[in-house]
Amino acid sequence: MRLFRIFVLLLLLSSLQLLLLLRKPWSLPRLKSPRTLKSRAPADRREEITTLKAEIADAKTVLGKIQQSLLDCQDSSTPASKPLALSRASSPPEPTSELKAPAPPTPAAPLRPSPPRVPVPVSNVFSSYSSPNVPTKSQPTDSARGYMSGHYNAEDSATGDCAITVNIMTTVIEVGDELKEKAQLNALASLSRLQSTSSGHVRVWLFTASAYWSDVATKLELKVVNQFETNSAGTPIFSYMFQHVENVDTCAIKRRFVFDGYVNGDIILTSRLHLTLVEVMRKWFDQMQGGEREGVLVIGKRYNVEYQGQLLGSDQDVERLLGMAEVFENYALDYFFFSRGWMSWNDIPTFVVGRRAYDNWLVDHAFHRPAVDLVDATETVLALHLTGSDGVRAGHSKGQDNDHNVLAVNPMTMNVVNQFEWDHGTSDHASYYTQMVGGQVMIYSRPVR
Repeated sequence: MRLFRIFVLLLLLSSLQLLLLLRKPWSLPRLKSPRTLKSRAPADRREEITTLKAEIADAKTVLGKIQQSLLDCQDSSTPASKPLALSRASSPPEPTSELKAPAPPTPAAPLRPSPPRVPVPVSNVFSSYSSPNVPTKSQPTDSARGYMSGHYNAEDSATGDCAITVNIMTTVIEVGDELKEKAQLNALASLSRLQSTSSGHVRVWLFTASAYWSDVATKLELKVVNQFETNSAGTPIFSYMFQHVENVDTCAIKRRFVFDGYVNGDIILTSRLHLTLVEVMRKWFDQMQGGEREGVLVIGKRYNVEYQGQLLGSDQDVERLLGMAEVFENYALDYFFFSRGWMSWNDIPTFVVGRRAYDNWLVDHAFHRPAVDLVDATETVLALHLTGSDGVRAGHSKGQDNDHNVLAVNPMTMNVVNQFEWDHGTSDHASYYTQMVGGQVMIYSRPVR
């Protein structure tokens, strides 16, 4: 009601100002004509001017009263206007008990003691993950499972390695940041759920020298590699992990369709990843078996959400949090899945994980391979990045080895890598993209320059 009164008073004020402006040109034409001025008596002119001045004075008085009334209304309505505006706005979704508003900044807590650490809380935190609750729509379909088991049956080898069609490698860091640690715990738990719902087709590997994180991974039934190649700062070498996984593969069928992939340690994935990779396998299998295509690389953008420390116990929890996330830039890539065989790991620079430029170099490298296809899986993989205190560009501020990748030597040219080696290295340079249609992953082509 108060807003309506203010609107009416503003309308009156505008109308009176308009009438005042219109009054002058209507009354002055008689004074503009020289003939009229000469023929009219001075007394008449004085009388008209006096009348005009009186009208102007009356109008100013009315305007003053209206302005004062308007100010009084604004003063009285200020406290009540805020809830009114909120009531008309679209109501935001009710936050869950886990998602709370950011607390005011507090003094930084001291770093926790170095490992070994007591792993007792881990079993309590992840006790619910022994039987993960994954939404049906995110699980591989029966036809997808049949496709995989039909091409890669464990009976073809003395071991079960032949059943593995997706290897997922990841790493963790220890920085004494409790929020970062919880994000990494959530990430490992999500990979454990993905592995347990894949019918034996997904295997997850954690590369870490930490006794604490090794214990966490063991409880989550992940493969742990404690000895691996690093740079002088202790950061894992990217290519070494892929070589290790290939070398320890005991399946006798070496030329089979397998995805070897890496994902950053603070990225949450769901069963949608497996569903996407299965569809890529189905689409490219015959072309690769027939020699028409050499390989495929699956990449995608991530979705950022401000992390408040909540635990994500199921894919439903992840998907609810995704509703509050925003898709990030096309150059920031946090997961890569290579079909095995086309990438020669000895021919790439000694890149380390979690530092800038290597992700774009890898994509650019695939882009310039005529027989290799790039697939942008942003719309179906839904990789959730739990943004903590290190922000959304953590790879650009990593201390002593921050520039390791941009100073790496390309073994094919024996020169330091340069910007022209990653200028076609974004997700937009993928000539294929995925979409979820009716619960099924669809793959479409698109022109790329």
